Amino acid sequence: MKHLLSIICVLLLLQSKAQVDTTGRGELARLFANLNPANIPTGYLMEWGLDMVDKDDLNGLITDSNFVNNLDMVRMVCADVYSAKYNTTVPNIASPDALNTTIQGSYTNSMGGGVAE
Repeated sequence: MKHLLSIICVLLLLQSKAQVDTTGRGELARLFANLNPANIPTGYLMEWGLDMVDKDDLNGLITDSNFVNNLDMVRMVCADVYSAKYNTTVPNIASPDALNTTIQGSYTNSMGGGVAE
């Protein structure tokens, strides 16, 4: 009987493990809890999003310092901006998955059915 009770206790302990936020969104939500999203006119809060790429030089003007010469950089910038959506006033933009599908389709069509790397 003791063994059966011990096994049941172990099984219950394994089932009741705590869920851990590995995304960091919980900490960000706590940090920005008192911020009113309506006070962000663009709807984007870059501190809320990912920060994979230094976007300081990306101002829309083509110069030597902000020339993007590969699609991975484009994907990372789009993922950064997509993840920075902070309130509902932001127009819908393509998700990183949709962007990757579009890029893959463009490569496939331009290469005659080949697969992009």
